[in-house]
Amino acid sequence: MKRVGANVVEELYQGPGGAGRVELYRFAYTPLPGGSPLEATLTGGDSGGPAFVREPDGWRLRGINTYVHSTQGQRGGGGGVAVAAYREWILSASGRE
Repeated sequence: MKRVGANVVEELYQGPGGAGRVELYRFAYTPLPGGSPLEATLTGGDSGGPAFVREPDGWRLRGINTYVHSTQGQRGGGGGVAVAAYREWILSASGRE
């Protein structure tokens, strides 16, 4: 089953040492009636799935979904690992340096 949603990243987290490299992201999810009908959240089995960002020249893979979070049952969302933080390793491991 294919599920899609449109969420807003609400926080970006830098890696240890504050080198300026964003390593994690977190997005918000507000259920209806207060949220947008386009919003979605992660559920079991979604870890490892892609997080895309629409840019002027098309869709780009920007993250890998890894977790869900909730706040008092009213809001929640999820987040994951920012792909750009590991670009060099990905290219090296895939032989595409």
